Amino acid sequence: MGADVIKVAMTGSMTFAARRPHRPLFTEEELAAIVDEAHVEGIPVCAHAHGDPGAILAVRAGVDTIEHGTYLTEECAREMADRGTWYVPTMCISNWHSTLSQASVRAHTADMPARHRESIARAVRLGVRIAAGTDTNPSHGFGRTGMELELLVEAGLTEAIAIAVATDQSSQCLGMSADVGTVAAGKFADLLIVDGDPQRDIRLLQDASRRTAVLKGGQFMSGSPLSIADARSRRSIAVTA
Repeated sequence: MGADVIKVAMTGSMTFAARRPHRPLFTEEELAAIVDEAHVEGIPVCAHAHGDPGAILAVRAGVDTIEHGTYLTEECAREMADRGTWYVPTMCISNWHSTLSQASVRAHTADMPARHRESIARAVRLGVRIAAGTDTNPSHGFGRTGMELELLVEAGLTEAIAIAVATDQSSQCLGMSADVGTVAAGKFADLLIVDGDPQRDIRLLQDASRRTAVLKGGQFMSGSPLSIADARSRRSIAVTA
């Protein structure tokens, strides 16, 4: 039917305590068959997986990304690093479930952000490739990538690495690095230009008043060359692709 990506739920969710976040929902053989069918067509497979044994079974079955990875063990993170499996932590949704969701969900997700930060630190230490995603939807509000970067910095990434995760590394994860992700000749010139330096304060990416300009394919969607020149005359500006 023309799908660009296949996503499977390899473990239970955090929304309902009965759907345990570690329990595998497929056998390794079942998931290997899914991965094989998708990869024959050149289609990547993403796996919703919170923790082992479900997460490591997904990695060993050959999935391309682990989405969430809230409770990554040392063994699973090491296997991801060895296989080049991408890690999309989605810290935003962990934060949302543990603080803003209904009381029944908050009750069993209170420790999730802290455990998630531990998993990210483990992944960084072992060299796992990380991409940015929020898992937010209309219930939580779209456009939270800036918050995701703030949470990644709180988890131990530097501001510069967090920005690279959201741009260059995410474009690699999506298989789109030839067109987007870095500022380079021949690429699409999808650019966010902000007034200030997010490598010193990542939070300014969430401040709409600091967005000097947004370009899509080199065309201004907001702002103008004059707004960029004005910001440059007053203080430094930063450009991310």
